[in-house]
Amino acid sequence: MEAKIIVCIFASKFYIMTKSEYMLLKGRIKEREKQIKAMSVDELIENLHDENGFGKYTILEMKQRFDSLEDADKWKIIDELSSSTKANQQWAEGKRKKMKNK
Repeated sequence: MEAKIIVCIFASKFYIMTKSEYMLLKGRIKEREKQIKAMSVDELIENLHDENGFGKYTILEMKQRFDSLEDADKWKIIDELSSSTKANQQWAEGKRKKMKNK
């Protein structure tokens, strides 16, 4: 019997699991990250509303991709993150000011 020795924080919850369970979860997270990177902006926004525990990865992808997007997509992200957490609201407000000064 494998000892449960790994503590993992995922989706704001603590899990105690075996190494093999951890490796399975890690693989699922990596696969989900690949899927998120392949999504369009509209798909990212739709995914953000799903209660699947991958919201922070979706927001991170939006922020990383922001500067290379067309203006219409930038505004979609700004509008979406403006109704999110306080930190995301501040980020969106900074980007909104830069877009208006363009």
